[in-house]
Amino acid sequence: MRYENKDRFAGFKRGLLLLLLLAGTLYIGYRFYLFYPDKAQIPAGSTMAGLDISLMSVEEAMAAVTERYAQPIAVQHQAGVVELTPESVGFKLDSAAMQLELEAYLNSRELWQSFVQDLLEDVWPMPVMPAKIELLATHDPALLEQMVASIGSYLDVPAQNPHIIPVSLQVAEGSDGYRTDVTASLEEVTAAFYSPTNRQATLKVTPEVAEAPSIELLKQYIETQIANFSGSGSFYLLDLQTGDEILVNADRAMSGTSTVKIAIILETYRAQESLDFDQRKLISETLTLSGNYSANLLLDVVAGQDNAYLGSDILTESLWNLGLVNTFIATPYEEPARSNRPTYITPANSIPYEDMTIDPAMQTTAEDIGTLLSMIYHCANGGGALLAMYPEQLTPQECQEEISYLTMNAEGNWLLRDGLPPDTVLAHKHGWIDGDVGYYGTHSDAGIIFSPGGDFVLVGYLYDEGWLDW
Repeated sequence: MRYENKDRFAGFKRGLLLLLLLAGTLYIGYRFYLFYPDKAQIPAGSTMAGLDISLMSVEEAMAAVTERYAQPIAVQHQAGVVELTPESVGFKLDSAAMQLELEAYLNSRELWQSFVQDLLEDVWPMPVMPAKIELLATHDPALLEQMVASIGSYLDVPAQNPHIIPVSLQVAEGSDGYRTDVTASLEEVTAAFYSPTNRQATLKVTPEVAEAPSIELLKQYIETQIANFSGSGSFYLLDLQTGDEILVNADRAMSGTSTVKIAIILETYRAQESLDFDQRKLISETLTLSGNYSANLLLDVVAGQDNAYLGSDILTESLWNLGLVNTFIATPYEEPARSNRPTYITPANSIPYEDMTIDPAMQTTAEDIGTLLSMIYHCANGGGALLAMYPEQLTPQECQEEISYLTMNAEGNWLLRDGLPPDTVLAHKHGWIDGDVGYYGTHSDAGIIFSPGGDFVLVGYLYDEGWLDW
């Protein structure tokens, strides 16, 4: 009986073992059945071109990479956002090479090894080396640079320098701007095309500062105004700090008007070692009230006798010695011309002007009067041609006195003064001739401008038939 029970128990164990073996075989078979269709499945943690392709098939992985890298990138410019497609810069994936590399990785894994790893994953995880396929792609650098430059040319706001508005003939102020630095922007834009996640780039933009109004712009402005004026114009500007000049018809002979009284006053200082009260009064009347009679009396002082004609000759010779060969007084103010010397021939008036009638009694040019004013300015500061030419006859104090008298000239403020800020100091002498005299309208003003931005000499002459409103 005992042996019979023992045999039964042994049979039961064998049956149970067989049953377990059968169950294990069926389980393993079932797991293999589940595993086999996915034998080409990519292991977890695998990447291709920076994308997670875990548990995908080769086809799914390639589709995901193609889709991601076909998306446009967002290019941020200071003025807005522009999208660039990969096609626009010749961006191409080398899909075939990446797929071959992925398939080679999968083929390198033994089927049974992979199945065992999958089977024991839940109870005894075994490390699996994931696939890591690098991005293989190319683009056209020249095309990319062209596209970035195109964005810049469309969205950049270049600095606008001061310029003349054609219709109104006014000067437009400059405005700052910005411009794309194409070279500096290429690296970030390129990186965006090669990134699966950060598909945006910011262009490098360089600020541009508008130029300050230049002396050349002022010259263009004056030339434009004269070109649109019915008569003739002559202008001279000198920057007393830099020596820069603007000359617009500045060598054209013009009627001297009262601007040559600047030369009369200077010659009076040169002729007299010291001035008495009456002589200073004459200077004041000549420069501040534009007195013609007082100017003639000062020519008498220059002559050292009651002879304004002689004083005119001495003054003219002195000016010519200074190189101001286009300036003269042949006849004092409102006096008859001398039969033997009604006028002078100069380089400036040797050129015929069909559009002008010039006073034969006294003439100058904008350049001559402007140069004379600059000489007086430098003399007042202890240097220049006047003190070099007449060291014993002129002093800086006398030159400064003349400038002071010129600053007291309140007449003619609708000329140079009208175009200056109210607090600007202007030492000037104006003058005009109207049509009643027979030489038609000549308006002029010559002065030294003392401004916070520097000191300047500015001289302007305008000529037209009849009375001028300027």
